[in-house]
This record gives sequence, structure tokens and C-alpha cells, in this order.
Amino acid sequence: MATAKAQTPAAPSTVTTITTANTVADDGVFRPKVLKQVTMPLFKLRAGSEIFVKVTGKMFLSKPIKGDTPKDGEKPKEPPTLIPVVKLDTGEIGQIIAGSVLRDIFKDEYPNDSYVGKGFWIVVTEQKEAKVGGGRRYNNYTVSEIEVPAAKK
Repeated sequence: MATAKAQTPAAPSTVTTITTANTVADDGVFRPKVLKQVTMPLFKLRAGSEIFVKVTGKMFLSKPIKGDTPKDGEKPKEPPTLIPVVKLDTGEIGQIIAGSVLRDIFKDEYPNDSYVGKGFWIVVTEQKEAKVGGGRRYNNYTVSEIEVPAAKK
């Protein structure tokens, strides 16, 4: 299966990993200790993709999308829901854009934001088109809670 691609709006794509101390990597490049990640890449999950993550914070609504004005008679679109995560396979920190189905899975299965701090294997199994509500598209997911490796806790 394909893996999720990182998308960084208006910035070159870079991979950021969390380090706990100033270090020099095997390739001789200095890696400073990150005190605060100010901006984070977005991981947009597409049909057929999978991602292994540790959820590091509560889901939240992003800022409204500029220039997204509804057509006559339509409700304005709700801003996307974001989930702060660390990719377990790379250490990259970022956010998952969570559609309504994924958001509801976490809300229903993990009350009181109990998904925070847990590891998950998320697979987008298929993309469907709703039969009602204007034919909006949505994704189906397989979500499995997984053990977070000791080094990633």
C-alpha cells in the first residue's frame, strides 16, 4: 500500500524529527534540540494509503479556509479537523487532516479524548460518494490501535 504524503502549504517539503538533545547525525549534519514546533506539515490520507502514528494532542478545528465562499443556498463548509501526530516509522511530526468518518471513529471509540498518547495504524480502505447531501465524497478507514515502541513514548 502507498503511504501518506506530507503536504506543507507555502513552504518547501522538509522532514522534521523530534530530538531530545543537540546532536550530530551520522551524515555529519547538526540536528538541534527542537523546543517548539511552530508549523507542521499536513498528512492528507488518500484512498489506498496507510500511516502509523502516535496521537500527541486532541483533535481541533483548523482556521476557516480563506476564499471558500458557499454557493447560494449552501451552508459554509466546516473547517477541517486536524489531529496532531508523530509518524512512528520516521519520527516526523505533523497533523492528519481528519475527515468526518475518521473524526467520528475517534470520538465514538475513545471518549474524553482518550486516543491521545496512543498509537494507531490508519488505512484508508476506499473513497465513496454519498448518495445524499449533495454527493459529497468520504473515506472509509480501518483503524487499529497499536503498541507505541518504547523509544517513541
